[in-house]
Amino acid sequence: MKGILRLLGVVLLCLAACPVAALADCATIADPIDTDRPDTPDDSPTVPPGSLQIETGVGVSRAGGVTNLDLPETRLRIGLSACTEFLIDLPDYSRALGHGAHGFGDVAPGIKHQFEDLPEPFQLWAAAGVALPTGNQQIAGRGAHPYIQLPASADLTEWLTLAAQYLVTFHPGDVETAPEHQASLDLEADITDDLGVFFEYTGSYRHGAAPRNTADLGATYRLTDMHQIDFMVGKGLNSAAPDWYFTIGYSLRFDQLF
Repeated sequence: MKGILRLLGVVLLCLAACPVAALADCATIADPIDTDRPDTPDDSPTVPPGSLQIETGVGVSRAGGVTNLDLPETRLRIGLSACTEFLIDLPDYSRALGHGAHGFGDVAPGIKHQFEDLPEPFQLWAAAGVALPTGNQQIAGRGAHPYIQLPASADLTEWLTLAAQYLVTFHPGDVETAPEHQASLDLEADITDDLGVFFEYTGSYRHGAAPRNTADLGATYRLTDMHQIDFMVGKGLNSAAPDWYFTIGYSLRFDQLF
């Protein structure tokens, strides 16, 4: 995991060292929908002030010989100011097909801020939130789980973007209280104005547990400026990771609600 974190640090430094151009601005209602899902780095612009964005999907995964269904994966994002949004991950229902735990996960409110007036092509966000103990403990664990998230990205060309993210989640109420660290690298390509594809690597580490390494690819497609569909398929790279996983989703945005 130390090697992953070093690599992420190098990437973040490289992103910060990109050539200076114009200043990057936060999104407005004139911009089309851009979502946090389905890839791991939440490097999408914050939702415009007064807008509500609904991102939802269904996931299927297989690990340890058990296939698990996860639905619906729903995030609500509400624009509070030009570069700050309130977000909440709603409880999703997880069920093992056959024998295994099933039930709802936790509800997780948070705040995401986009740092403006950074020189292009560099962009940086910070998010913090907490998963509240509202779900099945077998699914979500015990107690509240605060998290801190740092996504960053840089446009390498007009159509190619490199994104990175560091996420730490704390588990003060669990039997194993060690925090979980996650690092992600994501290469995103705009095939057309509405079609994007990505390839990413994610590594997760928690003291006392085996690391989990995954690689996946996917795509997003805007049906209109306010509607988007997406999918992702991935595979675990070691025995502690899922054998495979798949998600498909739909997102939409409503502007000028308040």
